Order: sequence, then C-alpha cells, then structure tokens
Amino acid sequence: MDGNRQRHAREMCFQASQSIAAEYQGFVHAAMAQIQLESGQLDSAIEEARQASECVDVPWQRLEGLLRRVVDQDPQHGYVHFLLGKALLALEGPAAETVDHFDQATRHDSVTRELVLETLRENREILQDVPAALVLEGTLLLQRGDRTGGIELLGQVLRQSPESSDAVLRTLQTQWDQDPDDVETGLALAQALNNVDQLRRACRLLADLADRFPEHQVATIDLLQEVLTKKPIAEAHQALWDIHLNNNERDKAVHHVRLALEDLATEADAYRSLLETAHRQVPESIWVSCRMAELVLADGNDANAESLLRGLLESNLTAAEQVIQVIEPRVEDSLELALLRVDALLASSQWTASLEALRKLTKDFPDAHDRCMERYRVLMERGDTELAANVEFGMLLREAGQIEEATRVFEKTLDLAVDHGIHDKEHEVRLTLASLYADLGREE
Repeated sequence: MDGNRQRHAREMCFQASQSIAAEYQGFVHAAMAQIQLESGQLDSAIEEARQASECVDVPWQRLEGLLRRVVDQDPQHGYVHFLLGKALLALEGPAAETVDHFDQATRHDSVTRELVLETLRENREILQDVPAALVLEGTLLLQRGDRTGGIELLGQVLRQSPESSDAVLRTLQTQWDQDPDDVETGLALAQALNNVDQLRRACRLLADLADRFPEHQVATIDLLQEVLTKKPIAEAHQALWDIHLNNNERDKAVHHVRLALEDLATEADAYRSLLETAHRQVPESIWVSCRMAELVLADGNDANAESLLRGLLESNLTAAEQVIQVIEPRVEDSLELALLRVDALLASSQWTASLEALRKLTKDFPDAHDRCMERYRVLMERGDTELAANVEFGMLLREAGQIEEATRVFEKTLDLAVDHGIHDKEHEVRLTLASLYADLGREE
C-alpha cells in the first residue's frame, strides 16, 4: 500500500468506527491491525487484533493470516500465540497446532494462563479427543492451585490415552517435587510411570506411598498389580510383601516374597538380602526357612542350617517333609543332618523309613550309638515296625553293655510278640533273652 492509500484506509476505518456499534467493528479492527502491521507498528497491530477478537463479528480467517505474520516476527509473544490459538479453534484448524499455540502462550506469558484455561474449558467438548488439550488444562489447574481438578484431568488422560503419558509425566513430576505429601499426585505419577514402562520407579514410589499413606493402600495395591500384569518384577512383589506384612496378612506376604525371589534367582546378592529380610520377619514360614537353610548349606555351614531347620521342626511338625527334602543331599556327610533327617521322619510318622534311616546312621556313624538309641527308644514307644525297632534297640543296649535294660526291652518285646501273634519274632526274642539271662546269671 502506498502512503496515500494507507491514509485513506485509516480514514475509512475511523469513519466506520464512528457509525458502527462497537461490538460489530471486528472487520474494522482487523483492517486497522493490518495497516499497523504494514507500518511496522507491531504493538498497535496486536492491540487492534485483540479488539477484533472481542467483537461479535470476528473475522477469524483474516486475523489468522495476520497473527501468523506477527508470530513470525515475534515468536515469543505469548498473547499473540493465544489469539492465534483462538483463531484456529474458531476456524476448526488442526487441533494439535491449536493446543501448541495455547501452550506456547502460557510458557511465554503467565498472564495468558487464565485466558487459555477459560478457553479450554469453554471448548472442552470440541477438544475432548485431544489429549494434549486435557494435559494443558490439567497443568494450568495445578499451577492455579486446583490440585484436585488438575490431577483428575491428568488421571483421565492417563486412563484414556496412555500414549500421552510422557507429557503428563513431566507435569506430575514437577508437581510431586513441589509437594511430595500429596497422595493423589503421587498415585497419578505412579500411573504415568507405569504407562511409560518405568516400572521400577513406579514400584519404588508406590512402596513409599503405601508406607506413608496406609489409608490409600487399596489404590496402591491395584497399581502394583497393574505393574505385575506388564512384567512380574521383584520390586512390585517386594512392595506388596511389605503392605501385606504391615497388615499382618502373612500368607499373602510370603506368596509375594516367593515370587520376588523367583525373579531374583540370578541376582545372588539381591536374592540373599531379600531372603534374610523375609526370614527375620516371618521366621515361622516353612518355605522361607527352608530356602534360607538351602542358602546356608550352600555356604558350607551345615551346623547353622541344622540349627535353623531343627528350630523350624520343633515349632511346626508339619514342616517335616520339607526339612527332609532340604537336607537329603547332605545326610551322607553330616551326622547332625542325618540325625535331623531321622527326627523329621519320626515327626511325620514314617516308621519304616525311620528304622531304615537309623540302621544306616548306625552303620555310617559308629560313634553315634548313644544318640541313635535315643531315637530307637522313640520309635519303639511310638512306632509300628512289627517289633523290628524293639529288637534292634535291645541289641544296641546289649552292645553298649546295658544288659539289664536290654533284657527289659526284650521281655517287653516278647510279650508284644505273643499278644500279637508275631511268631517269627517270638522265637528270635526267646533265644536272645536266654542269652541275656545267661549273661546276668539268671536261670529263667
């Protein structure tokens, strides 16, 4: 435009402004904005564009082109980004670009935050399928101090559009860093971490939340279970272990520690650390104690393993079978473990197996006759081995020089053989008794 035409255009705009109601001067302001822009008066052009946007008859299409030119000249002018976002919204332009301009407006000019927030709220129905719009609105609510509304919106995005979790994560992390005592922010952040597969960070955060906010354990457990559906990692099981243990749900706790240890099977130090912790906290657990004993046996410390398993067996006789399985590979080389195996067999009423184990123990460890006799006595009094244990116990007593006690054992055994009609044993016992009587100088 040459100078004369520009002056003429200004005069026409002035005359129009005098004769048209203010709310219908949108085209006039748009024209003035263009004149100002052509004249290099950027601030005046922006002011005219602002006034045009507030009219009833806003010429958005004309304003869009003008505002794009302003943005090119001053890309950090927040308010211009806001106006361009509104223009694109009115013209049903690309949603992503629209939201991007709103976002840049809030970044470059904090004064525009309320304007953007109000615009997003008014157009939520239009932008409901644009996750970035909900993220921005939620972020602005948080910045305003409306934590409940902001977290609710961001949580909605996480549930409906997991692919937007990266953007949500940045916002929530900032908010959490500012206020680590807001549990709703923490839960939303954990959900975002889970969505972007930062599972271990999510588990650590959820463990912290469960410890500090026990009233929110249901939500915490749900999120940990969600992590486990993605990948059965030890950290999730450990967090659930702690929660259930604090609630005195010991069986559930042991279930999760078992799963955690399975995941840590190849990480020796982590496995040992978790197992030792579990054993301190639930020493009554048969499974945990047996795994701990296996670890101690692998270290070559048979005495400690025997002590641990004996304590378990004495406190819970139902552990006998598991105890036997743990020590079975080592009984050949260890008297204490061999004796423990016999005790476990006796505890589980495996009379025949107990007798066989005692026979082998007596043969393999000749110096352990006294300790074997204690177990023979138990087997004789409680077991059912068709008097075989009685005979062998009596013979051990005889070998140990305890002739009188051996005689009493065989006399009792003879009575039992007669009462139960065990004729083969009866004959054997009578012969042995005759020999014992001779040793005692008796003629019975």
